Order: sequence, then structure tokens, then C-alpha cells
Amino acid sequence: MSAETVVVEHHGPVLRVRMNRPNKLNAQNPTLITELDTAFAAGAADADVRVIVLSGQGRAFSAGHDLEYPGYDQRLYTDQSRLEMERGLFIDNLLRLRNLPKPTIAQVHGHCVAAGLMLACMCDLIVCSINRERGVSVLLVEQNARMALGIAGRAYVMETGRWPRASPPCRPSRCRQ
Repeated sequence: MSAETVVVEHHGPVLRVRMNRPNKLNAQNPTLITELDTAFAAGAADADVRVIVLSGQGRAFSAGHDLEYPGYDQRLYTDQSRLEMERGLFIDNLLRLRNLPKPTIAQVHGHCVAAGLMLACMCDLIVCSINRERGVSVLLVEQNARMALGIAGRAYVMETGRWPRASPPCRPSRCRQ
């Protein structure tokens, strides 16, 4: 399946969902957000899918919101209408991703900032390329680590006291091997 801004591929039990706006560093606009939500819902409903991997096409995972999209102009909203727009477009979609009944993995490379970080954190696991951008990238990942737990994964650890599938996070000293 391929949509305007998202590419969806089945690889056995793995559903790969790729943001496909490389010329905009996968900056999120309403079309991308809606297509991601549709792809995640289809993956959750598909009995053959056991895990969903989210990634970005090109040189970045996601540079956040597409600030060139006219609908994001703050001058168009009152405080209340802006809150309602953000709740309907961003927050509800992010919460649906966080609450998916299947494991989700964010495959992060390049920039992952602002709304890109919010999206990655909704996944159960965040896996970063070792040469990812520094700075305000994935703040939850140690400087040289490759993996971190998303919000749902951290909640699992806090509730059970165990790492998912008995695998501890990658320590920086072991990630370089």
C-alpha cells in the first residue's frame, strides 16, 4: 500500500510504515498525520502483523511539524480553537499510536526533533542509528546508545520491573561493537 505521504510494506509479520516526505525531512502536515493513523489502525487490525516499525524516508526521521503548512499559522486561531485543532490532529493520533495493541518500534536516523520526537516517544521502542544527529535529537537516548524505551515501554518496565523480552537497553560501551 502506498499513500501520498506514507509508504506501507508488509515483510512477513512486520509492517513497515515509512514517512515519505524526504524533501521536507518528513515534516508532519495533516495529510501525513492522517495517513500514519490509517496505516497504524490497519496494522493493528491485521492478524498477520505482529510488530509495526515506523521510519522516515531520506536523511531524517522527522523534523517536526511542517511550519510552512498554512493551517499551523497561530494567527488563525484563538487559544481555544488552537487547542481543539491540536487535540484533534496531534494528541488523539499520538494517543492511538501509544495505545496500539501491537509492539511499535521507531527506527530513528538523522533529525528527530519536536513533533518527530513526540511521534517516536509514542512507540514502545526507539532504535537510533549510531550516526544520528546530535543536539536536540532523541533526548531520551543516551549520547551513544542505540536503543531507548518509548512511553509505553517505560510504563511496562515501571509496572513489572522487567525489561520487555528480558533484553536490557544497549549500554554505550557495548553499542560500539
